[in-house]
Amino acid sequence: RPKLQLKLLMKRRKFLKTLCLTSVSFNTSLLIGCKTTTQSYLPKVQKNSLIVPKSLFSNKKIVQVKYHNKVIALVKLAENNYPASLLECTHRGCAVEVTQTEFVCPCHGARFNKTGQVIKGPATKDLVGFNTRNVDDVILIDTP
Repeated sequence: RPKLQLKLLMKRRKFLKTLCLTSVSFNTSLLIGCKTTTQSYLPKVQKNSLIVPKSLFSNKKIVQVKYHNKVIALVKLAENNYPASLLECTHRGCAVEVTQTEFVCPCHGARFNKTGQVIKGPATKDLVGFNTRNVDDVILIDTP
């Protein structure tokens, strides 16, 4: 009888281990699916503009452009429509995360659309935006 109990215990352990690993793998794939695939880019700077090649958007809709110690989201909405927003929440200054459909502040839950407009508080002000210009095969982000 003790051998049978040991055998059942081992089967149970193997089952639970497999179940746990499957659950972790499944949940991880769900979480990865929630976030959008973005590309970080360190741009060249020309006078007061950041230079971002349009080729970065060949398979992406959003490029995260590094600017000093901050990040700007450059979004391709249409062929010549590229809004740019500082990924810093206007509520308390937390770094805003990028998802497939919006920008979300992990600190207090504020949500912004892809042009940086507030969708849900507690933030009451839109994300800081930057003027952008299309010049040949690049987008210029005008900086202060």
